[in-house]
Amino acid sequence: MTDIELAEKMLMWYKAQEVANEIKEEIEKAVLSKGNTFTVANIRCSYSSGRTNYEDAKTCVLRHLNDAEPEEKDEIQNVIEQYTEHKTVETTDWKKVKEETGFGSLKTGKSMPSAKLKILE
Repeated sequence: MTDIELAEKMLMWYKAQEVANEIKEEIEKAVLSKGNTFTVANIRCSYSSGRTNYEDAKTCVLRHLNDAEPEEKDEIQNVIEQYTEHKTVETTDWKKVKEETGFGSLKTGKSMPSAKLKILE
């Protein structure tokens, strides 16, 4: 293959990629508007309605601590102390505190719906 033939092939490949990307974008937009996953042969365009996000464990525990009655605050502080390590830097396992206290996290939002096209192996 000559240098000119190689350059022509590379440009052909580039143009084909542009066309393929445009088609992919059209497919993903269509799947988003339909709200369902589609599979044809070994090609799948997966639809996701978005993921609900929740506050982290520390924020959850501290919010409940703030809103608690005085006697509840003492109980919560005891659980926090149970999962706090006093080293050079104090660390607290907020996830364990949240689990033990049974506090529920608030929803903080939801990610946008999405669609993703891929070839299945």
